[in-house]
Amino acid sequence: MQILYKYRALSERTSEIIRRKKVWLAKPSSLNDPNECRFEPPDAAQVRKVVADVKSAQLAGFIADAALAQKYGRSFFTLRGRAINRLLSRIKKSSGLDKKHKVAQGFLKEVGTPGFSDPYDQPNSIDRIVERVGIFSLSEDPLNMLMWSHYGDSHKGVALGFAASAGSRLADAKYCRSVHYEDGAMAFDFSVGRLAGDAVIRNPDGTIRTEGYVQIDDRQIQNALFTKTTDWAYEKEWRYYEPTFGEYDHPGELAEVIFGLNMPLKEQEEFAFLCRESLGDSITFRCVTRPNGTQKLQLRDATV
Repeated sequence: MQILYKYRALSERTSEIIRRKKVWLAKPSSLNDPNECRFEPPDAAQVRKVVADVKSAQLAGFIADAALAQKYGRSFFTLRGRAINRLLSRIKKSSGLDKKHKVAQGFLKEVGTPGFSDPYDQPNSIDRIVERVGIFSLSEDPLNMLMWSHYGDSHKGVALGFAASAGSRLADAKYCRSVHYEDGAMAFDFSVGRLAGDAVIRNPDGTIRTEGYVQIDDRQIQNALFTKTTDWAYEKEWRYYEPTFGEYDHPGELAEVIFGLNMPLKEQEEFAFLCRESLGDSITFRCVTRPNGTQKLQLRDATV
């Protein structure tokens, strides 16, 4: 069973991870890599094509539903029979996609629906998606000198080892995977593998609207979530994410705690007591050592 490690300085927040059995999934913008989950601004011509495609799809669906209602003698919102024909005729006589779309949108608003989503929602949704994502970074390596220095309070902190056991978030490839390291800016290509949807949103004033979006399952969104530049390859990162940032249950059982090379024994004992008091006796405690005559870090069982 794989164990993934979260390097932490000793702090009240680290103690809360143990006491409350919760972890914080951070927004990409709050992380220390300015390139996290970042796409280059979309090409203007591509955006125009996306908008036209969305309008065409919305209009086609509207016309198809109205025509079926007329054919089988059903109501189409407030209209029946010849009234539906007149609406379809108005759309047909309007010149160009934009005017046809405007007629259909106007009708939907008149009958009290939220109407079509804004065709610009889909290209604009890319940034909204990645701004809302929550990320919890871990490493497969508990003996990384730089990780202990950067995230483990210069070797005075701990590495919390979460088990990727069956049924846990860490064992679910939908939510947790190893990070791929690659240089080069990412641009979203709307012509490839676009997964789009609509959601009904309630505004603060109580009114509702329809909002279009690119789904977080889109291959390109997923690629952005699990790709970093090669400068960070030393971290050997695995990443657990949720669609919304915030506090979540432990993504796997806390199976192991490793004490940093420079962590005093008294603090090791206090932290071990906290873990046992909060989580029971199933945790393995180890500590980092550096044998005489070497620069290499090693692990041994902790005496706590």
